[in-house]
Formats: sequence, structure tokens, C-alpha cells
Amino acid sequence: MGNGLLLFFRLGEFDAALRWARALAGALAQEPQLNPATGTREFALWDPDGYYPMVSALS
Repeated sequence: MGNGLLLFFRLGEFDAALRWARALAGALAQEPQLNPATGTREFALWDPDGYYPMVSALS
């Protein structure tokens, strides 16, 4: 049995998405960090339905 669903979005405008997420959500579930496996920056938040969207830079 799983623990839920992880949504992963890759965006070209990472900094703009981060500003937008902070303005709408306030607190992030995971602050921006560099993913060592992909070499890209990413952050995560919780949505109102309990999903865990992960946002990643394209490169």
C-alpha cells in the first residue's frame, strides 16, 4: 500500500514560480534546494487536498 501521490513539475521560470508559491502558500513544505541526483533546484509545498507538488527547474 502506498503513501499517496507525488506530483513533480519542471518549469523554465523557477524563480517566478517560487515567488508565486510563497505569495499563495506562505510556508513551503520543502525550501528550495539542489537535488544532487538531477542537479536542478527544487521546492515542494502541500496543496489543500493533501498532495505534495514538487517544483523543479528545467536545468
